[in-house]
Amino acid sequence: MLRYFLILSAVFIAGCGSASSKGKFTAEQMQNIPIASSENLPLPSGGFVLSIGTQTLDSDEIVRPLAANLNKSAVNSDYSSFSAEVRKVVEQLTVKRIAELMLYQKARLQGGANIEDAVDKAVETEVRKYVMKFGGDWAKAEDQLRKAGSSWEEFRDYQKKLILSQSYIASNLDSQPPITYSELYGAYEQQKDKLFAKDASLTLRLIDIEIEKVEPADANASRIDTGRQLAGQLLERIRGGDDFGKLASEYSNGYRKDYGGLWEAVNPESLAEPYSVIASTVDNISVGDFGGPLESGGHVFIFKIEDKQEGGIEPFEKVQDQLAAQIAFERKVGMIDDFSKKIVEQAQIANKDAFVAFCVNRLYLLSKRN
Repeated sequence: MLRYFLILSAVFIAGCGSASSKGKFTAEQMQNIPIASSENLPLPSGGFVLSIGTQTLDSDEIVRPLAANLNKSAVNSDYSSFSAEVRKVVEQLTVKRIAELMLYQKARLQGGANIEDAVDKAVETEVRKYVMKFGGDWAKAEDQLRKAGSSWEEFRDYQKKLILSQSYIASNLDSQPPITYSELYGAYEQQKDKLFAKDASLTLRLIDIEIEKVEPADANASRIDTGRQLAGQLLERIRGGDDFGKLASEYSNGYRKDYGGLWEAVNPESLAEPYSVIASTVDNISVGDFGGPLESGGHVFIFKIEDKQEGGIEPFEKVQDQLAAQIAFERKVGMIDDFSKKIVEQAQIANKDAFVAFCVNRLYLLSKRN
């Protein structure tokens, strides 16, 4: 191949000459011609289309999503090493795409033209069922998926594949044994530090009297004494039934005064100076009660505990329904992946290996161009 390239290069160079040594551009003009950029180039022209029944799979559908995520080690390696690292990923994505196309065709044959709307509705029903495992809390369900390395997009994708293929694997799903207590507890022990650890949480209202901003009414009084006196007066009014939020809006110098002194939930351990003094006292104060006055770093604080949650690991009894949902989902994912591989193997798609090799080669060429 190298010899062939050298011969072509020699022919090209020789053919570019002429009897005259004068070229199309002068030497000065040649210096002003910009060098072409080697970045952000389009994909090489030409492709490989794989026939999957009545559908087709284009090599671009495999190459484009992978090209942007090539490992640096793969980009800097020779072709042999590159192929060894990338081929498995290309094969996995190719099998996934082939299985999706085949399942879609089978489902269309059984379900008719309106299958897409029906499947989308069924997928959303499964999404709602999953969320109900978390008490209807979408944020908590999404957080659980994220911690497990998944997402709503992947969840919907697998649910769609499950629904499309359920007529073929229903018997296998029905024969699955129930999830046992020991299986649930084993999963809890294995994952509790990662999935079910929660930080302590504190929500409070704060009257923040900043000493430097206090204006003594008496010329002989100091700012600190005036601030302490104001804090004492406010605390008496609060105990007497005055609204804490209104007093905070009127007298606090804190950045949340316009919100009645109400802070968003925060981990007490994350409070920096001068507010860290509050964290050291909240353990002995109940929700709804008041604290202060506390002095720290030129501030005098009065606060009200609106809510607080201790940190730690959520107990097994509270999360076992979530674990059951996760295990059931992972079982289904595994079955669908296995089914996808089997259906592709049974179909004996012609040129699949050549298609994978073509995609690997294109990815390698792209890595070198960039």
